[in-house]
Amino acid sequence: MDYKNNTNTVLHWNYRGFTEFPIEYLRGGVAEITDIYLKENLISRIPSDICKLDNLESLYLSGNDITELPREISMLGRLKCLDLSGNRLRYVPDEIGDMGSLKFLILDENELREIPLRIAELRMLRYLSEARMMSCLTGQLKEDIIMHTGRQLVQDVEFLKQLPRPLLLQIGTKLRVVIFIAGDIIIKINTIGDSLFFIYKGTVAVYSESGKEVCHLEDGDFFGEIALIMKNRLRSASVVAVTNCELFQLNREDFESSVASYSSVYEDFKKIATTRLEKTTVLDEHNKSDIKMKARKRADSVSYQF
Repeated sequence: MDYKNNTNTVLHWNYRGFTEFPIEYLRGGVAEITDIYLKENLISRIPSDICKLDNLESLYLSGNDITELPREISMLGRLKCLDLSGNRLRYVPDEIGDMGSLKFLILDENELREIPLRIAELRMLRYLSEARMMSCLTGQLKEDIIMHTGRQLVQDVEFLKQLPRPLLLQIGTKLRVVIFIAGDIIIKINTIGDSLFFIYKGTVAVYSESGKEVCHLEDGDFFGEIALIMKNRLRSASVVAVTNCELFQLNREDFESSVASYSSVYEDFKKIATTRLEKTTVLDEHNKSDIKMKARKRADSVSYQF
């Protein structure tokens, strides 16, 4: 999804205490809206008029009291991300299968009792939340959906192309979508590492302990593996979002129960982690030496003046 800073197209209305979807506030500019953030409000229903948001690409409604989706939501032909986690949804309409552009469907922590079979028709889908929703699926349908979303992810993350089918199935149920805004600190150096991240979209910068920029990572790259591979090791670098980022997150427990049981894949991760750690360490040492040298020159210059 494309993030924009234009307040006329992106609405940040989280934590506003709304009890109804504030579509009346959009007035004449309704068709121009691309991203709506309405997290943690008190909204209980989505109006059928939502279909008027022709250009809507992202809709974040987590943490409300929504119990059902209007069928008209399927008319949002450009919608790519729909986050309805933490509501009270009991069912998803069959028309969900008409949302051809949908890539992210996040429905964790709801009260879903069944799932429409047409969910498998979402050919652009990259991520489907698991939890109760996935437990509603029959074995074969569940596997088909996981493999489809897994294949989409593999297309974007080069390293995952080598994964065997059983491992891809395991990972497909464990990945979580996380979104960071430009400037956000994703990983902080010298903290406990509990997650590995795959970059679906965006750019991040990696910084050593002395503040030296080590590199940029972009679409298809991953980071955070060093602290997971090397036991009892804290994060060896900080990672900051350069642009707005969409990431897939795999936590330590799921990493160890899936990837770590495949020795060849685990060894590949280990080699990459070792190489990256060595590069970061060398660059950091050089940077620290440069800082000390510059400080010494400044001190000598001051002494000479006296």
